[in-house]
Amino acid sequence: NGINRTVIGVMPAQFKLPLVTMRRAPEQTEIWTPWAMDPSYRKKRDVGQLRVIARLKPNVTVEQARAELTAISKRSNPQPEANQRLETQVISLHRNLVGDVRSALLVLLGAVGFVLLIACANVANLLLARAAIRQREMAIRRALGASRWRMIRQLLTESVLLAMIGGVLGLLLALWSTDALVALSPADLPRFEEIGVDLSVLGFTLATAFVTGIVFGLAPAWQSSKSDLNEALKEGGRSSTSGLGRRRLRSLLVVSELAMAFVLLVGAGLMIKSFVRLSGVDGGFDAQNVLTMAISLPGAKYPESEQQTAFLQQVSTRLESLAGVQSVGAVSAIPLTGWQNKTSFAIEGRNEMSQTEELHAASPGYFRAMGIPLLRGRAFSERDQPNSERVVIVSWGLAHRYWPGEDPIGKRIQLGGDPHEPWRTIVGIVGDIKQSGLEGESTREYYVSYLQDTWGMASDMTLVVRTEGNPLKLISAAQSQVNAVDKDLPIYNVQTMRQLRDRSAAPRRFQMLLLGSFAAVALVLAAVGLYGVMSYAVTQRTHEIGIRMALGAGAQNILRLVVGQGLKLVLIGISIGLASSLVLTRALASLLYEVSATDPLTMVVTPVVLAGVALGACFIPARRATKVDPMVALRYE
Repeated sequence: NGINRTVIGVMPAQFKLPLVTMRRAPEQTEIWTPWAMDPSYRKKRDVGQLRVIARLKPNVTVEQARAELTAISKRSNPQPEANQRLETQVISLHRNLVGDVRSALLVLLGAVGFVLLIACANVANLLLARAAIRQREMAIRRALGASRWRMIRQLLTESVLLAMIGGVLGLLLALWSTDALVALSPADLPRFEEIGVDLSVLGFTLATAFVTGIVFGLAPAWQSSKSDLNEALKEGGRSSTSGLGRRRLRSLLVVSELAMAFVLLVGAGLMIKSFVRLSGVDGGFDAQNVLTMAISLPGAKYPESEQQTAFLQQVSTRLESLAGVQSVGAVSAIPLTGWQNKTSFAIEGRNEMSQTEELHAASPGYFRAMGIPLLRGRAFSERDQPNSERVVIVSWGLAHRYWPGEDPIGKRIQLGGDPHEPWRTIVGIVGDIKQSGLEGESTREYYVSYLQDTWGMASDMTLVVRTEGNPLKLISAAQSQVNAVDKDLPIYNVQTMRQLRDRSAAPRRFQMLLLGSFAAVALVLAAVGLYGVMSYAVTQRTHEIGIRMALGAGAQNILRLVVGQGLKLVLIGISIGLASSLVLTRALASLLYEVSATDPLTMVVTPVVLAGVALGACFIPARRATKVDPMVALRYE
């Protein structure tokens, strides 16, 4: 910025300033200068925005610090009117870093847990079926002197071995997919660049695999170890026939899988609907084919506002001459960036000071370039010069708030409540925009012409260029035009408004993709589990089916018998899942946008989808049962 400075230190590569600045993320900050040394920073105290990092003394709470700082901030300004507008916010650094994503990550962790439980239930069902087939083998082992504990250890060893193999394969999959996951994650996810498979992930995965292998292998092992020796060793006995308790356990596992899959499907449905709603939000502007680029004018080279305004006018004129450019504007803060410049104003004829609202400086072509509609009056023009009447444009929300039922055109306001400030006449009303993101409320804003008085905002402006085609193709030409005016001045934060919109919706897109993926995996696993149970049941009942067919039962009767058995499990699972989702989806409330956690459409569509997939899983073994040869079935052992 034209000031000679001496480098006195180098920060570690991984260091990030914990507090996000208004225009850039912490990882984009690369240079730090002493705040007290820069006069331009000290001038900004009137704006009332300052972010401080402090380490509390032992046993001092955040609430105590908040109360004391509020009192100090009120005592520091002798003006009573200003004291009423001062606001001190004190939050913990941990909350500042993870407050916005903590609930989302916990929900995703719960979804991962559900998928793990469904997979484990499937494995447990397979182990139960395998244990039934090995019933004679276990009986022989016990008859030869093997203790029950010895048999349980053998079966648990097999279960843990399967779990560990699965864990190792999962780690390999994680190694291959982590980069893709990080690429999909939103940029504001704290410490997302540190995500990777390390020793802690390795230890956690292997420990989880070991514990799940023990827990979900215990039931099959216990069932196998307590079989009746006489029944199992009878000559000609059907060794694969399972007891009532074992069938109930397998059915319970399938019902649990269906219930958990239902909850995940409801969550995914809510997130999808929420994302669709958010994608359709009107930000108050037309984001199509709009390029934005920030310019910071060094105070040493452009100390006066007239110099800053002249530079912006020259650059705007040059950009308008480029082929494919429709319009060019400049503003102190573009929508969706979260930039705040709350400034109070007095209304002519009223004694009270109004609440503070967002103040921005804009060029005559800004509203046209950004696609913000002019609802009433006129926009800024080249006639609005420093020696002419001061003018201001207000948003519809601000006009409705302070002049309800009145026409604000022609009314006058005074910035900052300073009696030495000139009165400004409202000449136009524009549409509301969303400044803090698509999910935020539309902000009440008012704009001053940067040709008249920028109120110290012209040194940091953003150029807005509307093009006929792809705006990204204009970047190099735009930089050339800026350098033609000042060869030492770079442009930064170059991005399209479409990219800004996508970035604003990125967290919800990320959550939707992950939760939707987990729900899809859960649905497939639940269907596979139900298919396995029904297929095994058909195999177990082959002799019974043969007798039924020999007594005159037709294919439709057999189909109805098998599908009915599966349908009973499906209905129980859906009922439990519906009741559970009404409770568990409340955790999603903070992640949803204009969607209720008990959205009726989602609650209706989800059971239909789950029932359809589940009935498909039942139909395949049922169809196979209808093709059984009665003579073969009657001889089946």
